[in-house]
Amino acid sequence: MARPCDLQSACTRIFISTLALLGVLAAPAGAAVKKMFVTSVTGSANLSTWLEAQGQTGLAAGDAICQTLAHDGAGLPTWQDFRAWLSTSTEDAYCRVAGFDGQKASDCGELGLPDAGPWERLDGEPFTNSLSGLTADWALLHSPIVDETGALAQSGLVFTGTLGSGAAYAAGDCSGWTLGTGGSGRMGLNSAGGFWWTSASTGTCDLPGRLFCFETGSGDALPPWEAPGNLVFASSIYNTGNLGSWPEANGAVGLAAGDAICESLATSAGLPAPDSFVAWLSTSTVDAVDRVTSDGPFKRVDGVEVAASRADLLTAISSNLALESAISVDETGDYVASNAFTGTNSSGLGTLHDCSGWTSSSFGVDATFGRVQETRGGWTGSTDFQACGLILRIYCISNVGGIFRDGFESNDTSRWSASTP
Repeated sequence: MARPCDLQSACTRIFISTLALLGVLAAPAGAAVKKMFVTSVTGSANLSTWLEAQGQTGLAAGDAICQTLAHDGAGLPTWQDFRAWLSTSTEDAYCRVAGFDGQKASDCGELGLPDAGPWERLDGEPFTNSLSGLTADWALLHSPIVDETGALAQSGLVFTGTLGSGAAYAAGDCSGWTLGTGGSGRMGLNSAGGFWWTSASTGTCDLPGRLFCFETGSGDALPPWEAPGNLVFASSIYNTGNLGSWPEANGAVGLAAGDAICESLATSAGLPAPDSFVAWLSTSTVDAVDRVTSDGPFKRVDGVEVAASRADLLTAISSNLALESAISVDETGDYVASNAFTGTNSSGLGTLHDCSGWTSSSFGVDATFGRVQETRGGWTGSTDFQACGLILRIYCISNVGGIFRDGFESNDTSRWSASTP
């Protein structure tokens, strides 16, 4: 049942829909860059109970919610083109936001698997260059945490029913998004990078969740976004907490081994000023934040800014947002997801959980670690620990600023320059 006309301009929507059907409203000129957002409103997985669902159920309710918010909240002329990033047993989110129906395994009913995008958030920050890259490589640029008004939403869970591949998560759709009590659904995290943005956890269908909304199809290329900055990456390699045992340590031990690893990887990748890289690691006598002597800004190898300053790397509370984008890119420009040793809390200080100064690979000794898909303080200071016998990555940060690469979007790491020494 439609909302009364005194609630959030339902009558205006009906009027605009009528004009569109009559061909009175002209389509916007050009493809333009496609938009995406996370909903500012929340509800249960029974999407028909959301006020913005306009009386629809299931996937149709999800699409109605996105279209209502795209019109009422964002004022987008293409509001009718929005679909919810949702999967069911018969429909994959990948196909839906590409502008088709069906399942990815069947090429969305087309002669070949379609692609779509790129998309930007409603604050103008880039989200991803393509649907294929987002789902095959986890090539997510900025986390999908901006809502339909262009404001940062609170970090929280989002109903998706969808794996990182864009295909349905088996039995994870709350009975086709009609079940609001009992049952379970796959959920993403709107503050995350990697694949966590769509597939972070499974929760009960009565949990309050948001939706991701995408303008369907393909549009113009993203505008350039890279600016000079200090490079930061997650190591492409991983090993135990005894950093001296890593071949790339070149015989060094402890913190010096971490720095040697970073320098070695930066050199192999052709990054500028490789000897300026230090490992984001703390010990009982050294805090990671003091090892970073530049004030940034800091950016990933793909050009996306991570933090505008050294202070912006940090937060006093691990559950609060810290980074602009997750450090989920390695030195070669590949997108990664597994965790990193840090020994460092969300304030950049040592926790005393540091694999005995990064010399132990014992399963009886532990370390604080960071989650590379996080933008909250947990990127460096998880609330639990990992055994030093496990194999994890490390983070590496350059203390030389002004680094710029022309053509970074093509993954060409050979054209680097430093505008400042």
